[in-house]
Amino acid sequence: MTSTIMSSDNWKLSCILGTGGFGIVELWAHVQSGKKLAIKKCKWNYSQLTTVQQKRWSHEVDIMKRLRHPNIVKTECIPFKLPNVEENLPVLCMEYCKKGDLRKVILNQSKNCCGVVEIEAIKIMTEVLSAVEYLHSHNITHRDLKPENIVLQEEKNMLSYKLIDLGYAKELGEMSTSASLVGTLNYVAPELLWKERYSCSVDYWSLGILFYELITGTRPFLPTMQHTMEWMKHIQNKSYDDIYACEVEGKVIFGKDIQNPTHLSNCLQSKMVQWFRLVLQWNPHTRGRMIDESGTSHLVVFTMLQYALLNKIYTYEIDNATTIRDLQLLIENDTDIEVKHQMLTNYNGMMLTESTASIISQTNDHIFFLFRDGCCLIEDIPKPNIPKAVENMIIQSKNELNYEVVKDYYRHVIYFVTKEVNLFQLYIFALSINIDLLHQKINAFNTNMEMTLENTKVLIDQVRTIRMKYVNTMDEDTIDRSKTQIYFDKVDKLVSAADQIRMQFMSLKKDNDKLRNKAQSIDCVRDLSEIYDKMCDIYSEFKKESPRRTVKPLNMVKLVFAFLTTRNAQLQNKNIIDIIRQIDKLNDGLLKLEKIFNSVTVMTKLYWREYQLIAQLDMSPICQQQGNQSLNISSTELDKVIQSEDNVIYDNLVIRCR
Repeated sequence: MTSTIMSSDNWKLSCILGTGGFGIVELWAHVQSGKKLAIKKCKWNYSQLTTVQQKRWSHEVDIMKRLRHPNIVKTECIPFKLPNVEENLPVLCMEYCKKGDLRKVILNQSKNCCGVVEIEAIKIMTEVLSAVEYLHSHNITHRDLKPENIVLQEEKNMLSYKLIDLGYAKELGEMSTSASLVGTLNYVAPELLWKERYSCSVDYWSLGILFYELITGTRPFLPTMQHTMEWMKHIQNKSYDDIYACEVEGKVIFGKDIQNPTHLSNCLQSKMVQWFRLVLQWNPHTRGRMIDESGTSHLVVFTMLQYALLNKIYTYEIDNATTIRDLQLLIENDTDIEVKHQMLTNYNGMMLTESTASIISQTNDHIFFLFRDGCCLIEDIPKPNIPKAVENMIIQSKNELNYEVVKDYYRHVIYFVTKEVNLFQLYIFALSINIDLLHQKINAFNTNMEMTLENTKVLIDQVRTIRMKYVNTMDEDTIDRSKTQIYFDKVDKLVSAADQIRMQFMSLKKDNDKLRNKAQSIDCVRDLSEIYDKMCDIYSEFKKESPRRTVKPLNMVKLVFAFLTTRNAQLQNKNIIDIIRQIDKLNDGLLKLEKIFNSVTVMTKLYWREYQLIAQLDMSPICQQQGNQSLNISSTELDKVIQSEDNVIYDNLVIRCR
């Protein structure tokens, strides 16, 4: 058995990773270190290969050993002597990309039946495009770009996408005059189908097909039809603007836009349309090129897409100069929520407060949360935007339908439910951020309160000292003592009011801690996710069926109704409503305490100034000489000190505190 094959250097053959026309890829692992390598070798003897096959094999190994790019699978020197290999057939030793290929890991997942999410699509397209551009810069064309030849690798907790299998790659030159038919026909350029002379533009076509499938879940041109002469006859008549073709009631219909639904934002989708028109041109000589005003043709296939993908494209397209204020004005225009009532946070709940600073300088997140002043309770449950295809499926739920029709219905269902689940998750996540923001406000208030109370405590100590002097040096019936006593009484009442505020705050803080614990214990998404998983299971099983059979979509329709019912119930979930109302109640309570405590802060500063004036007028040396005679302070001076403007503030404070 293969598992028992060992080298002399403690390397063990673990399994066969794959096999091709005449190559086989084996997985070898080091017994002690656990390091793994993918080794590709020829499965035939040298004498069994034709001269062309011998050259092709040696050519692939030679090309791979020369390439060095982060998105092309890395080659290594084989660290041991491989048993049972002919010396005149070179062996290719490569890094082992354990995550699998793009088809199995990404595209075959039911959740991606309408394409991958935008942020993932951008990453995949960016890295694959970079690898192909590198090949072309070395005059090498891949000729077999397809999902199966893009593998996933994880390094330092970072996922990357890498090209493999350059068995059909060729260095452009004399060999490009003979276009042998290679690879999966679904992705190859038309000129390879009729064996014409070709150039690196064959890879542009393949990239277009590959990326279109990546973002929509389906290939652009009659995806269910074999690439025969009939297929070519239809597609070669497309116009420059046509980027997809489908069959409707026996007729081939062309389209000039990306087929919906997709997970792309409008701004990125519009840029992708322009790029697809460029790379999906039938004529290989103009494919990937644009003509300027002078009539000169320029290759823009890489720069055009790189520019689109490098832009920070979200719901709102921004650039390096866009500020928070700019974004808020856009939001105000779309939602009628005035800027003064907007509170923006990043995905981690950090408030974005620098309105004049650029957004990019403050965060790299692609999702922001907008909170509006006031209640965050959803009074009117938003109606779900059910796609027309899903409505048609519901109407025809008991009918036997064509396989391709049902497949399209199911794709729209998965897309619709995925979007609704994500929106609900973001809603719950936004509530948790709202709770965190309240927690931050409470902590900030607590810090300010403790600082002010500490300041007040120092004032009390100072006032207590000077009070004793006045008690001992003034007669009870003197006007001066009466007026200073008013000041001392006001300080006492200020301390009492501050203590009441602190007690109310501690109660509010305790309620907030309970709220946070309650929010963390609620799982509102589980029921929706369970229905979604059942839908994905139905879709996965459906894809295994014969394309020639008819299907009733009744079970999927039942799940759609179950999902809509559960969605409405969760949006009216008592626990969620209680949390929202408690958030609003605590926010109102905190706002009231903040306003009251502002008065405490202001009065503390005023009383400090008054204390300093009284202290300056302190005639303690004279008091010692004159015994029990009153201080030589005029009534006018005391009036200035005691009859200050804080009386209105104080009265307001006492009323609100009570």
